[in-house]
Amino acid sequence: MTVAYPLTITKTIKPFTYLRPSTVSEAVDLLAQHEGEARLLAGGTDLLVSMKRRAITPDYLVGLHGIADLQGIRGEEGILRIGALTTLSEIQESSVIRDNCYCLYEATLDFATPQVCNTATIGGNICRSSPSADTACPLLVMDASATVVGLDGSRTVRLSEFFTGPGTNVLENGILTEITVPIPQKPYGTAFAKMTRNSCDLAKANGAVRIGIQEERCTDVRIAVGAVAETPRRVPAAESVIEGLQVTQVTDAALEAAAERVADFIAPISDVRSSADYRLHVTRVLTKRLIVEALGRARLS
Repeated sequence: MTVAYPLTITKTIKPFTYLRPSTVSEAVDLLAQHEGEARLLAGGTDLLVSMKRRAITPDYLVGLHGIADLQGIRGEEGILRIGALTTLSEIQESSVIRDNCYCLYEATLDFATPQVCNTATIGGNICRSSPSADTACPLLVMDASATVVGLDGSRTVRLSEFFTGPGTNVLENGILTEITVPIPQKPYGTAFAKMTRNSCDLAKANGAVRIGIQEERCTDVRIAVGAVAETPRRVPAAESVIEGLQVTQVTDAALEAAAERVADFIAPISDVRSSADYRLHVTRVLTKRLIVEALGRARLS
């Protein structure tokens, strides 16, 4: 019996012109000059694959690696600043991240292979704006903001308002230069987890939680989920279930109620990685586990 297999053609990347600005303003000018024909190149772990498949065929690539202002992790005056070109490996190795934003550190552990993590940037992961972006949920629960620079100057956008749909955001022709994270008052705890088909795969579902404790009550509760809606998003209805409870009141019933609020809020789909029903089920499970984990870490902080 003869078996017919689909023909897979590996295409080469369409020729392009590589531009290497040395400042953010130069990069913004180049994007404007070649509007619709240029793409920004940071780590390139997603962009170059798409170019090889001819899914996108830019005439120009604007390389960002020569711009020093986009590099580095700094903690200053209650604010954590992460340059857009910071790699996932640099985040994983940063004691400043582990001490102040542990859920973001956790998100790097199974993000991808070491080779990819050494190249992929946090700015690229955010700007790709995938519903399953691993760094999005941790940054959402930490109330992070994005600094965007365009022809009209610099503006700050809360990350909760940054994503506009699958693969889309508010950037337009601007450049994400920095992620800023306000460092909460201790004690607080955070947690991140994702479900995948195998190690380092894209998430079937992911999520993050942050909880503070003041006078034995839960405060500043943040719950975010990803890969189960058009964008990564916080779930205020679920947060309100836990907010204000005494620590001893975070019972199985309270956890179940929060998980149900999350289930009511999301709209998972079926695709090659998972079914909608499985995503719905596992997001309930993740929500309960992450609340317990974050609360336990808050009590130890």
